[in-house]
Amino acid sequence: MNPRDSRPDPTWETRLDRELKSLPDRPAPHTLIPRVMAVVQARVCAPWYRRPWWDWPPALKIVSLLGVSGLLGLATWLVMHCSEYPWTAAAASELETWLAPLNPIWTLLTSLASAVALVFKGTGSWILLGAGGLCAIMYLSCVALGTAVYRVASYRRIE
Repeated sequence: MNPRDSRPDPTWETRLDRELKSLPDRPAPHTLIPRVMAVVQARVCAPWYRRPWWDWPPALKIVSLLGVSGLLGLATWLVMHCSEYPWTAAAASELETWLAPLNPIWTLLTSLASAVALVFKGTGSWILLGAGGLCAIMYLSCVALGTAVYRVASYRRIE
């Protein structure tokens, strides 16, 4: 069993290029152009609601923006004024029974959040700033290293 020679053949790329260029062109199927044209025509003739929002008529864009803004405003108003109505207590108790299986997870998350708050309160602000700066430096060095590795891996020598 002989180890393979690790030196690359200098003429390999030129031979491969010559062989690939000598291959005949493959003809496209006869049905390709009609199928492509049918897809293009279907996109052009699609109704406005099947097109991307950017291609909608301007009046419909304005109406849709006003509708979405109105729904968001209504949802915000309901959340802010929900406690003023008597039916909300019954709905809240019903929701509480539905969400009862998630109570241990909620307890765990609140305990973790209070522990993190205690750690942040106990440490000085300089330590937190230093840790944030260290994280930023590590992130930027990972980005720089990834960029360098990509450049080396995708480097193509022009001859």
